[in-house]
Amino acid sequence: MHRVLPLFSAFLFVVSSEAKTKIKCHECWSPFGAFDLPPECSEEKFCMGFWCTKGPDERANGVYHGCSDVAPVDERRPQCKDVVYREVRKGHTNCYCNNVEFCNSASFATTGEGPDKRPVRSGAVAMAGISVLSAFVAVPFLYFCRFLSEQIPYSEQGFFCDDDEIRNPDRPSTVPSNVMYLAYAAIALITIPIAEFSLVIFLSQKGKRVAMIAQSGFHLHPWLFNVAFFILALLCGDLCASIAANVGKRTISRLRPNFLSVCQPDLATLCPASQPNRYVFDYTCLGETNPDLHYSFPSGHATHSAFFAVFMILYLNKRLRIVDPVRPFLQFAIFLLAFYVTLSRVRDFKHRLADVLGGAILGGSIGCVMVHLMMKNFRPYRYHVVDAAVGYDEIGEAPSPPPTYPDVVVDKPRVYGTVAA
Repeated sequence: MHRVLPLFSAFLFVVSSEAKTKIKCHECWSPFGAFDLPPECSEEKFCMGFWCTKGPDERANGVYHGCSDVAPVDERRPQCKDVVYREVRKGHTNCYCNNVEFCNSASFATTGEGPDKRPVRSGAVAMAGISVLSAFVAVPFLYFCRFLSEQIPYSEQGFFCDDDEIRNPDRPSTVPSNVMYLAYAAIALITIPIAEFSLVIFLSQKGKRVAMIAQSGFHLHPWLFNVAFFILALLCGDLCASIAANVGKRTISRLRPNFLSVCQPDLATLCPASQPNRYVFDYTCLGETNPDLHYSFPSGHATHSAFFAVFMILYLNKRLRIVDPVRPFLQFAIFLLAFYVTLSRVRDFKHRLADVLGGAILGGSIGCVMVHLMMKNFRPYRYHVVDAAVGYDEIGEAPSPPPTYPDVVVDKPRVYGTVAA
């Protein structure tokens, strides 16, 4: 008997140590399985596969993701719904849960939230806050970069005496720069909040409610974060377009079509009748001496207009939820406005057709790159929703207490048996 007791004690110690290791491993998380886990979560002992418990709510309800196929299936702990998050590698596939109703609720299947509809926790606040904070930091930095781009010296360009492209009269701008900026800003400041609000209403009509963002006792609606972020993102993209246009203008230093009318060099002396094809480089402006006369290509108006049109049209297509004829009408109206502003520069003899075409290609390219590559077609900025059919108070109020399940174990994490190597 005295030999059996030590062996039995050693067996209990091994079992308890294994159980403790298992419990620790339940709280581990790794997007690549057991390859970068702590030592106590080695591949042999880590039965959760890819996804462990995520957060205290899931841990309290016994939710474990990605269990190995050899893990025992208990009648009280069936698999959750076979659902996959929108994001890559975030799956509920092969998920075990102590709380069946919690795991199989529609809201958990959609967003990972329980039926108590608790607000999105600090992780969502961090992501939303980081996006807005990054945009806030980027704006002054881009303004500084634009200032530097305006300091690039232009190159003095000569002209041929028979060049008719620079002999056009000087006309006032149909759409001055400040009017263009004001119009585009007004459209964005009115359209973006309405579009985000329409998306919230659209979700509510589908029986979903946007989950509030909770942090330090405050509840904020993600509508505020999205509106601020998209407006700042539009500003950042426009600044990038302005920087690119400034670099192009000063690098090429192409003369504007109204150059001779504004500069007024002494053509009678510089261009004698015997030399109609003479190239004049050394000249003095008797009229206005303005570096802007060398900034013909690319057109700044066309660059800003094309970027604004591409960004807003794609944004409205993804975010605006309103009666069908209204959205295409708004998109077409924005396109027409940008098209009009662009062509007005040719009519006013500020640019050639090639200048506005180059600016439109530049601004449109920046808009496409920003929307498709940087903002991922607005997919990462979807609202987290909860099921309105389950008891949940109105947005802005405190959530209802979570439901209780008397026949469910919620105080201990699930501990599975040994997994085959």
